[in-house]
Amino acid sequence: MAIDLSFFARIAEALAIAVLGGLVTRWMEKRPRLIVFYGHIGEFQLQSSGVFAGGGVHTHSVVVRNSGRLAAHNVRLPHNIPLSPPLNFSVFPQTAFTRTPLAGGGEEITFPVLVPGQQVTVSYLYFPPLIFSQINLPIMSDEGMARVINVLPTPQPSKWRLMIFWLLVFVGLVTSLYLIGELVFWLQARFFP
Repeated sequence: MAIDLSFFARIAEALAIAVLGGLVTRWMEKRPRLIVFYGHIGEFQLQSSGVFAGGGVHTHSVVVRNSGRLAAHNVRLPHNIPLSPPLNFSVFPQTAFTRTPLAGGGEEITFPVLVPGQQVTVSYLYFPPLIFSQINLPIMSDEGMARVINVLPTPQPSKWRLMIFWLLVFVGLVTSLYLIGELVFWLQARFFP
């Protein structure tokens, strides 16, 4: 009994095209993509002076970036701390924002719009017993949740090296698909004549 592998090859081809089409569409589609990473987290012991009694101070920063191709609207950074004492923070670069109290306590910083490629750093200053993990809540916009990424300082390759890398990946993928096709035809000829 001969099995027609061309039927299975057509199904596999259609599935591969659907998956590749979905991946290319997702890569090229225009939508906002919010990414968040946490910068420095620090603790300082201030010495007392005639003006300040001294003591501990904690600090950290949150970087929000729109890496998509459309603007992100109403980007919200909620905080899980009471408004008394008020939250001390700074925004760099200077960007329009509003502060809104939350129903369960705390407050929310809202940026009306982050255009594609725009990055905002919010630096916080607070006092013990508060620590970094007690302050920030998940960050979101009207278009969805922001993705938190871990950042490691690494050197960035030049554009020509990236182009060569992706060219070699493409050549390797095409070669692998060709060899898999040849293997399927060889198996068909060898075992299902």
